[in-house]
Amino acid sequence: MNEDSNGGFSSRADSRASAQRSHTGSGPSARRETASSLCSFWIGERCFGLDTRLVGEVVTVEERIQIPLAPPAVRGIFNLRGEPVPLVSLAAVLKLAVPERKASRTMTAIVVRAADLVVGLIADRMEAVLPEGRGRLTPSANAEEDADFLGFLELSSDSVQTVVSVLNPEALLGHLAALRYLKAGDG
Repeated sequence: MNEDSNGGFSSRADSRASAQRSHTGSGPSARRETASSLCSFWIGERCFGLDTRLVGEVVTVEERIQIPLAPPAVRGIFNLRGEPVPLVSLAAVLKLAVPERKASRTMTAIVVRAADLVVGLIADRMEAVLPEGRGRLTPSANAEEDADFLGFLELSSDSVQTVVSVLNPEALLGHLAALRYLKAGDG
C-alpha cells in the first residue's frame, strides 16, 4: 500500500474500484460489463464475486489454531507453506445472517493478497472464475447502504439463474485491515 497525501493508505484496489465505478450510463438502473475477472464462491445460499487480482490462491485448510482474544471474525490461523495466515469469516466481516456451518475437518479458504496483507477468507464452496465481460453488472440501488458491494452480476446457464454479489475490493481491504487492530469485544 502507498501512503496518500492525506496520511491514509491507498492500494491498487482503490484505483481498480474507482475504475469499475466509472461506467457508461447513469442512475441506479445503469448496467455495465464487469471490468475484470471474478473469483466466485458461495457462503450459505449466496454467491459472491471477488476481483481475481486480489486472489492469490484457493486452499483447503485442514488444521487451524485458535487465537485467544481475537475478534469474532478471526477464526484462527493456518499454516500456508510455513507462513501463518489469519483465517477470517467473510460472513462475520460483512455482518451477513448465515446459518452456522456444520463442523468439518477441512474448510476452503480464498487467500487474499494485497501489499502486506495476507488473509484466508472462509468460503463454503468455490463456483468458478468468471472472465472479464461475462454478464452485466447492476450497481446497488443504495450505494451508501451497500458500500461493501459494487453491484450484482446476473448469470444464466442451462435454465439456472445465479446472482453474484460483487464485492467492493476497497471496502473489503478496509475491513480486513481494521481487523489487525481489534481485540475480542471490540466492534
